[in-house]
Amino acid sequence: ATVLVVGEIFYPGWEATVDGQPAPIRLTNFLLRGISLPPGEHRVEMRYRATAARNGAIISALTLVALCALLLYGRAQGAGESRAAGRGVVLEREDSRNE
Repeated sequence: ATVLVVGEIFYPGWEATVDGQPAPIRLTNFLLRGISLPPGEHRVEMRYRATAARNGAIISALTLVALCALLLYGRAQGAGESRAAGRGVVLEREDSRNE
């Protein structure tokens, strides 16, 4: 038996599998990630799946979609105003009583 020590910082959100089975990641040397392994050759996979990172990505994507929608809406409003001006629409009224 041995302990695999990975030279990366231990942080919540990491998940590991050993030969396809979930395995606990332990804090090693006060800073690093470690996994206990039985004797023999094994396939070890580690993935970062923190909910905070996923939620941040979702919020960023939604914000980008909202900004694009506002940009398109603003351009559509600007195009509508310039079409009205191009047709000779009178936006101001002259008052003949002031002359």
